[in-house]
Amino acid sequence: MEHTFASLNRRFLGESPATQALRTRIQHEAGKDQDLLIIGEQGCGKRTAAECIHRKSARRAAPFVVCHCPSFAGSDTQKILSGQDERVTGMLERAKRGTLYLDEIESLPLQTQAFIGEFLETKTFMRLGDLRPQQSNVRVIMSCKQSPKELLREGRLSPDLFYKLPTSQISVSPLREHTEDIPEISKAFCDEINGDTSLADSVAKRMREFETNAEYPWPGNVRELRSVVELIIANYQDGATTEDAVASAIQRLTEENQGHARIVGSTGDAEISNDACGLRTSVEHADANRVAMHAGKSAARDTIPATQHTVPYEEHEREMIAQALIRNRGNKTATAKELGMAKQILYNRLKKYDLG
Repeated sequence: MEHTFASLNRRFLGESPATQALRTRIQHEAGKDQDLLIIGEQGCGKRTAAECIHRKSARRAAPFVVCHCPSFAGSDTQKILSGQDERVTGMLERAKRGTLYLDEIESLPLQTQAFIGEFLETKTFMRLGDLRPQQSNVRVIMSCKQSPKELLREGRLSPDLFYKLPTSQISVSPLREHTEDIPEISKAFCDEINGDTSLADSVAKRMREFETNAEYPWPGNVRELRSVVELIIANYQDGATTEDAVASAIQRLTEENQGHARIVGSTGDAEISNDACGLRTSVEHADANRVAMHAGKSAARDTIPATQHTVPYEEHEREMIAQALIRNRGNKTATAKELGMAKQILYNRLKKYDLG
């Protein structure tokens, strides 16, 4: 399937200069076949950009394999990447002729980072327990949340990887730097989740305050915006008016995360946290299935499809939540706090993944 620029527009909504420049850059990088580094804060759409590049590239018929590095920080990450003997197929082999996306590489052990650096240079690796070098025709797209130089200074990035990082790099701007896109993105999320056009229009109008209120700007990224919209819809379906649903969602997020910045709505003042409403979950949610990025469901056929080769985002999220529940002995409040996730969102995920 040939993915058009219109399809890309639905993945990255908005007409701000930052969003237009990002769409253009994605088009450019998709036409190349080089390894790539994407830099941007958590929740700003790095994985979405990586998948767009893959789906529009000459490798689009091959696998797009995702390794959310924080999920494996306590595991034998090198085995996960390289495999072991003939028994375990690693991600480098699963991504054969396709793209391997390494999300938040700074969370990996330095030894594993050095292994990745060696692979970037030679495009060969050895499975654990096997001395035979393996060739791998795979494009590697990596992401990190800070400048590589900053990570190197902080000791969170191995010099063995730093000096072998791709020369092609993309920066994805946080949403607070292009707040003029908030109404359109909010409307798209609302329409995707609920399908009520009038509610979507009302939510977009209400969220426009973040665009025009310079004193209390939007503090988060696209992920946080979607989470707020999810809570608004939940409140609305419980019988609240649109204005009350919006105010209640913001107030709940504030109370759970002890927010400090203030926004003023038609139903009164509400507090909202400077740490993006406390919804900084540790997985990149903006995957192909969740972010439709269009205002009409009839256009869904133009969005980038998931394939059987893509390692589902849901697998990573479910495993992360399950492990956090174990560490907190089933205490949902403590689990939500550890994950940086609003309790209502955690409850929704527990129900979704049947985690009780």
